[in-house]
Formats: sequence, structure tokens, C-alpha cells
Amino acid sequence: MNPTTLTTATVAEPSWRADVRADATRWLADHKPPTKREELWRHSDVDTLLEAIAAEPADESVTVDAATIARLAGDGAAERLVLVNARAVADPSSPGGNHRIVDVLSRRPSDDPCPTESYRNLQDEDWLLATNRAAAADVAVVEVLAGSPLDPVQVVHVTAPSARQRVASHPTTLIRVESGAAATVVESHVGLDGTAIANSSTTIEVGTGASLTYHRVEQGVAGSAHAGHVSVQLGTDACLRATSFIIGASTTRVVWDIVAAGDGASVELDGLVVAGSGEHHDHVVTVDHLGSNTNSEQRFREIVGARASAAFTGRVLVRPGTVGTSAHQRNASLLLAPTAEANARPWLEIDADDVRCTHGATVGQLDDEAIFYLRSRGIPEVHARQLLIEGFAGQVLEAVELAWLRKHLRQRLEEQPAADRAPR
Repeated sequence: MNPTTLTTATVAEPSWRADVRADATRWLADHKPPTKREELWRHSDVDTLLEAIAAEPADESVTVDAATIARLAGDGAAERLVLVNARAVADPSSPGGNHRIVDVLSRRPSDDPCPTESYRNLQDEDWLLATNRAAAADVAVVEVLAGSPLDPVQVVHVTAPSARQRVASHPTTLIRVESGAAATVVESHVGLDGTAIANSSTTIEVGTGASLTYHRVEQGVAGSAHAGHVSVQLGTDACLRATSFIIGASTTRVVWDIVAAGDGASVELDGLVVAGSGEHHDHVVTVDHLGSNTNSEQRFREIVGARASAAFTGRVLVRPGTVGTSAHQRNASLLLAPTAEANARPWLEIDADDVRCTHGATVGQLDDEAIFYLRSRGIPEVHARQLLIEGFAGQVLEAVELAWLRKHLRQRLEEQPAADRAPR
């Protein structure tokens, strides 16, 4: 095979995967699609997402140039696994090691158990997640055992056009970090053109005393749509350090459901949304403090262009009988035009007394005095505005410890249409 091309392969699945699909299909038959009247969907573009996801599943072999993958998703991970339209490429970029498995379900023994048991449990009232579960698609698997190398792993999901006008891809990733292990995983979702439709799910389990650094990047193009769901289970003293980036696509909804199940579990989640002209992007985050002495930090920022909108819903649950809970949430939105819109909704459900919970949200525009100062130093106004935008985004980008990924994200930020950065 030509090493510069990536071609999708056929899909096989174990019996437990077929059971999950059957359960999800029955769930969909028994439930109605969501509407804006539901609290967790209030700020989402529900009709657009449901119409897009209803497109026929992608079932054709598609070849994508490897250089295109590197350009769209960055190139710096020690191991990289690529799936196109939720189908594995025929030749993986790396074979993995003795302590780490980076593969797809179709290449594993059919009698292997489900890597993440929580994948088998469908969260209530999530139509898009059930649709993902019901789809016949391959599954990316990352399993990290104690003693694994710490080099980062990247999973790249590509949604590519086929002979049909519009197809829907249903990417799925399972990540398990064994007790006492540590890992860094980058998951990138990229669309190749405006017909790209993706409805993805990621299931993560971090064992006792384990730590995971996880970066999720969604990069679309005008006309494309993306729905994503990230489910996380944290064991005792487990640690999750995560980022969530949305750059591009016309309509996006990304849901994070994080359960700090074990005592002493901790979560840090930073997010950045860049909404270009006419786009709508939505983050919905729930952190469930099920254990005692658990900690969570949510820090999200949005950059919103003309006629665009962005929304953030941050939900914190503190369960009865828990002690020592600390939960903090901050949201900041930068509006680049009078027609830009941002919505923030903190949502706290506290059923315990020994807690420390805070939240805050700000909405603002570029500082005219700062722009004037930069112009007085000979910097053109459009460049001055871009410097301030990059400074606003930089507080999230600096949370990315991987230099190659941070550079890639900065480049994507700079590539936003000039109309979104032009003077008002």
C-alpha cells in the first residue's frame, strides 16, 4: 500500500458490541427526540443536529491523504491511530507496546471483554448518544497499563465526503487507564468539507490512583455539524486533566459527563470555543461529585464572531453524605461584534454541607483602549485585534502541555475568517 494514503477497512465486532447496539436501538424506539424545552438542550440547535444526524451512515471505503491528516490534526504524538468515517485505516501508524494498547475493536479477538464497562450503560435522556451506540461502526481503543511509557497517544477521527451528498459518521473511542497508570491522550475530530456530519462518543475510565491528561479537539468547516459526548468515570484518588476545543463547523454540541466516583478524585477541565460568523457552538458539562474529598475546576472561554452564538452550561452535583467537596466554575465570553451572542448557565445542585462551591461568568468586548495603545505603536488595527484575541485564548492554550498541539491550535485560531477579526 502507498504509505501516503489511508484507506478505511471493514468492520467486525464482538458479541457485547452487538448487544450495546441492540440496547440502544430499543432505547431509541422507546424515547422521543429532545427539544429546546428540556433544560440540558435549551441553548442547543436541536433541529439542525437531529436533521444532520439522520443522514445515512457512511458505509463506503474512503481514501484520505496522510499529509492532509497531519495538517488538520497536527503531527507530534508518539503513536497515532486514524479512523475515517468511523472505519479504521488499513495500516495503523504505530503498533503500540507491551504496556499500552492503541488499536481498533475490529482487530482485537472477538472474545475480548469490553475495555470500559461504563460504555455498556446508556445515560438517560441522551438521544444523540443512543444514536451513536446504535450505529455499526468501528471503535478506537486505548488501554494503558501501569508501567506504560508516558509518550502521548493521538486518536484522529476524520469525517470525509463519499459518493453520496451527505453521510453521518458515528466515531467511538474507549479509553481505560489502569490503576496506578498515567497517560496523555489527544483525540482529534476533523471534517474535510461542509458535508461532514459527526456524532461521536468517548468513554473514559481512570482507575484508582491513576492520572489522565486528555485533550479533545473538534475542528470543522463551514456547513458541517458535530455532536460529541464524553463520559468519564474516576476512581479513588484518580486525576483527570482535560481540555475541550471547538474550532469551526456550523453547529456543534459537546457534552461532558464526569463522575468523581471515588474519594479523593479530582478534575480540571479547560475549554475554548471559537465561533465564526453564523456558527453556533454549545458546551454542556456535568461534574457529579459522588465521592468525598473530591475537587473540580471548570474554566471555559468563548470567542464569538458576527451573527454567531456560543453557550456554556456548567452543572455541578454534590451528593448527600459526601464531605470535603470543592467545585469551582468560571466562564468568560469575548464578543467580536454587536450581533454576537453568548449564554452562560451555572447549575449547582448541592445536597451536602461540607462544600466549597463558586461560579462566575463574564461577557465583554475587545478593549478599545488596548487597541488604541497598540495602534499608537504602529500595529494595524486588524493585527491589534488579533493580538488581543490570541491573548484571551492563550489562557486556555497554555493549559496544553504538548508544544506541537499548542502550536497547531494557535495556527487554527489564526486561520479564522478575516471577517470575524475585522474592526467594527
